[in-house]
Amino acid sequence: VCPREWTVDGDRKKGKQMTDRNLKLMLRAFNGESDAAIAKVRFNNAVAIQERITKAFDAVNKLGEPNACSVQRPYLNLKLAELRLVHEHAEKIQEEKEEQRALREQLRDEETAQREFERAQRDAEKEEQRYAAALEKAKAQLDASEGAKHREMESKVSELEQKLANAHAMKERAISQAQLTKSGHVYVISNMGSFGEATYKIGMTR
Repeated sequence: VCPREWTVDGDRKKGKQMTDRNLKLMLRAFNGESDAAIAKVRFNNAVAIQERITKAFDAVNKLGEPNACSVQRPYLNLKLAELRLVHEHAEKIQEEKEEQRALREQLRDEETAQREFERAQRDAEKEEQRYAAALEKAKAQLDASEGAKHREMESKVSELEQKLANAHAMKERAISQAQLTKSGHVYVISNMGSFGEATYKIGMTR
């Protein structure tokens, strides 16, 4: 706006044309500075961008002071409102990126855990089979032994039975742990601040 009426060579029409040109230049300058600043908005720099827009507003108005021309504060407020909207959008994009990154990390961890449990299960099965074969052999030797040898084989059979029981328990634990990586909880949440009304997020946690 320009509350003063200017004349050029005593001509009010020429004075109005000069004022209109000045106002248009000021508006273009402020819009250019604001748009360039808003285009650089990221999720973590809104305060710096707001200061840049406010400084541009003050600088443009200072240039217009000699001719009593100014950009009004309500227009600055509109630009700052635009900045806030763009910043909120940048924040949402960053939140989505972080969610996706966390999900990828979770999936990698689950895949790693799954492979480790499957390997532990295979190792436990081999151990169980080894002790089972050794126990069968020891039982056969027990049946064929007498005296001191018989007592020695009884002790060995007892020891192998315990080791076989331990190996079986280890295998069962490995199977149980492997199954845990495939189970979890499904959740449904709403958050008006983040998602808006009538919008829900469905997810799963392991």
